[in-house]
Amino acid sequence: SGFGNCAEVQEALERWLDAGGRCDAILANNDHIGIAVLKALDARGIAVPDDMMVTGFGAFELWNYSSPLLTTVASPAHALGQCAARALLDRLARGSFAQREWVLPMSFRSGETTRQHERQPRSRTAQQ
Repeated sequence: SGFGNCAEVQEALERWLDAGGRCDAILANNDHIGIAVLKALDARGIAVPDDMMVTGFGAFELWNYSSPLLTTVASPAHALGQCAARALLDRLARGSFAQREWVLPMSFRSGETTRQHERQPRSRTAQQ
């Protein structure tokens, strides 16, 4: 699929964990991979979000069906496709792009796979 190979991600994560790998959070490049990570961590008895946090990206419909509910970033994939198509048609018609950069809104969707942290004040020696 265009979302990445979930089985390969799970195998790589298992090898990393077997080698003693640990971190606070895993940031998946999409929600499908994020859900694969959740499944692999659950199989190992690693509690999400207490032991390790997981986030996805995209907020595609599958995101709503994960358990625990995956924290993700919603990206406007449809609007991005529309902008790209318009830009391509404009380029073909005029010979150049009318604009070089588009900024589309994204939104954070808090789920059950992350926890909030309070920022620790930096010490004066760290600031100097």
